[in-house]
Amino acid sequence: MSLPASDLSSGTSLRAAELAADPEAEHWACACGWVPGTGHCRKRDCSPECLFHSQRETEAGQILRHRRRRRPAQQSFAERAGRR
Repeated sequence: MSLPASDLSSGTSLRAAELAADPEAEHWACACGWVPGTGHCRKRDCSPECLFHSQRETEAGQILRHRRRRRPAQQSFAERAGRR
């Protein structure tokens, strides 16, 4: 599952360029288990040292918020009451 293009920030291409310019990019491109667009890392212990760790965490948070907006019945009563 990937998010619609409208959910992506305009700085996405800039961030990608910054990641590619990093000297560790080649290593982490091979060692990282992140599946872009899913917020999921195939490695259970996604290392904070990973070049893509913050990007993956941000993406996972965006996906979680997107799912919660779609499924208001699964939110706590207090959260649902606040939307009315």
